[in-house]
Amino acid sequence: MDIPRVLVVGIGGGGGNTVGYMWDHDVAADCVVVNTDAASLARNPCPHRVLVAAGDDEATAQALAGPLAGARLVILVSGFGGTTGTTVTPIVARIARDQGAIVVGIIFTPFDFESASRRERARAGLATLRGIADWAAEVPCSHLVEPPAAVSLDWAFDVVSEWLRRWINSLTPPFDAGALESSLRGTPFAEIVRLS
Repeated sequence: MDIPRVLVVGIGGGGGNTVGYMWDHDVAADCVVVNTDAASLARNPCPHRVLVAAGDDEATAQALAGPLAGARLVILVSGFGGTTGTTVTPIVARIARDQGAIVVGIIFTPFDFESASRRERARAGLATLRGIADWAAEVPCSHLVEPPAAVSLDWAFDVVSEWLRRWINSLTPPFDAGALESSLRGTPFAEIVRLS
């Protein structure tokens, strides 16, 4: 029996870093990183890399159709508020849905101290993604370090990346969007996320 393909896609710098960590630590899924920054892609340990052009939705869709093909479950990991993650993630979600995959998002949103425009861009992007994906979990970055001086930010992101890796490794087919969301609620990760 064929095992359904699980694909984790890291989009932009933050999403790429998270997926790069999971790749290095033997996540039980295929991994792809996507970015508009060639230098950032080159530094990522994940060997499956896709360079896209900001603002060129058609070219982005063409570049991603192949890597997404055949996936039964696509998990998108991205930071919202900037350009790449916020604009490219919904495109990836739509391609994956059109190809018949279950699509879920793990989306990091800005710290409370970041600009109002960045936070609003993230809110709008998350609303767009939730209109396409089966569901999306918001990870407010301010929840990663409370109080702020308690831990380093790099350490906090590594902990979240490890929680995600363990959750993904625990998934078993057949995949169902509701069951996937329920399974995430049963992990330590659920303490810092907002689930739609």
